[in-house]
Amino acid sequence: MSVRNIALVLFVPILFLVSACSLPSLSGPTATPAPTNTPVPISIDDPTFLAGLWRGDYDGAEVVMTFDLEGNIGITAYSQLQSGTYTINLSTKPYQMDIQLTDVGTITTIIEFVDSNTIRIENVYPFDPRPSEFFDFFLLTRSYQ
Repeated sequence: MSVRNIALVLFVPILFLVSACSLPSLSGPTATPAPTNTPVPISIDDPTFLAGLWRGDYDGAEVVMTFDLEGNIGITAYSQLQSGTYTINLSTKPYQMDIQLTDVGTITTIIEFVDSNTIRIENVYPFDPRPSEFFDFFLLTRSYQ
């Protein structure tokens, strides 16, 4: 066998292997999964837990609350927008929330984390004493819109 024939015998299988490795899969293209809009639950232990938009209903009126990481709050209820600051005391049961609204005054209330996407807040009028249990509350659900 000549050197040329030996080279061809070795070269052809190598060429076949290189071609086979670079061919697309015979099963067709691989699909990339579409992104989902399913919310990922957030841990209640996460210090950023409240950050974001929350929606609920109280006595037939929509309630929308927005919390940010700096302690600012926005509340819309009965088509009225109020803004201010909030603090939460997690060392008490139930947890205590103080809301200082610019045009309303101080609201001292209680809050409960029902689950990672639901909170319960006791309805309290400004300057009323802080309640110790839930009686006249509303639920807020995390909103991703």
